[in-house]
Amino acid sequence: MDTLSSLVFQLGKKYQIFIPMVNKVMLKHRINHQRYDILICRIVKGYTLAEEEEDPLIFQHRHRSNQGDALVSGPVEAGPMKKLHVSTTALQKAWGAARKVSKDDWLEWLRRLSVVLLKESSSPALRSCWSLAQTYIPLARDLFNAAFLSCWSELSEDQQDELIRSIELALTSQDIAEVTQTLLNLAEFMEHSDKGPLPLRDDNGIVLLGERAAKCRAYAKALHYKELEFQKGPSPLILEALIR
Repeated sequence: MDTLSSLVFQLGKKYQIFIPMVNKVMLKHRINHQRYDILICRIVKGYTLAEEEEDPLIFQHRHRSNQGDALVSGPVEAGPMKKLHVSTTALQKAWGAARKVSKDDWLEWLRRLSVVLLKESSSPALRSCWSLAQTYIPLARDLFNAAFLSCWSELSEDQQDELIRSIELALTSQDIAEVTQTLLNLAEFMEHSDKGPLPLRDDNGIVLLGERAAKCRAYAKALHYKELEFQKGPSPLILEALIR
């Protein structure tokens, strides 16, 4: 819980989407943690965590810690965190998509990749979630995009190409909604990141992504890629598809 509290402090208001999920786990296992509860209370109230000193409860909690429990509630450093080493070998083993055939094969591929991306993330905050994500898979799924981006930035160009080939194989070799939607969400996330869109073949894969989005009924995404396709090269066929 101390690790989770540190993650809350690092993410601030961005952590809010995870509160209901974590609360379910805490209630199920009857876990109580004062520092975590205090940080969550401030996030829900809309306060920034830098405003801790103004809150009487946190001030009282910190005052008690100064009298003996410095480990639990000592001042939290909010400065930049040093990047961790990324094992590209472990990542390559996880993203390998050869010989995946059945639905269970692809679901296990996605599960393993999600967990290993967290385990090898260069972000200390994300890596600290790895242990919990091993047993609570929805956490790995929710942090998939952020973990992918943190690892992507540490890969060489050749390694990025290898990873992209695996993603393309996953998009074209299966019809499992969970896997396809996860990869579509990743493509959308990367498109809006400072690293740019995933360098899929054929204009960043706009045709492939559009087709896969339409097939799994992600119509907003399908329309977006069809619009990009039209911008790249207008044609009567694309225009007809947009009108429909």
